[in-house]
Amino acid sequence: MLPPATGGSTAHVLAIDYALRPVLSSMGAAHVVPCWFTPDKEITVGEDGTSAVAPCTAEALVQVTDTFIAMPGGRTAVPAPTG
Repeated sequence: MLPPATGGSTAHVLAIDYALRPVLSSMGAAHVVPCWFTPDKEITVGEDGTSAVAPCTAEALVQVTDTFIAMPGGRTAVPAPTG
């Protein structure tokens, strides 16, 4: 499992390891990879409801996701929507 999280500041980054990871483990996640945290200021929501992340965050998310997919038992990548 690749748990992502957002928060108001980097002070929330530890919530992943101290709150989210134990919950996922208790729910039966066999393997929880290092998590990814993105500050909410790097996420924008358009008037039409679509969301986007800052370019540097998008690049990092692609790398984290690719690493996750490449793990044994990983899944096939789902193409990103275009347009």
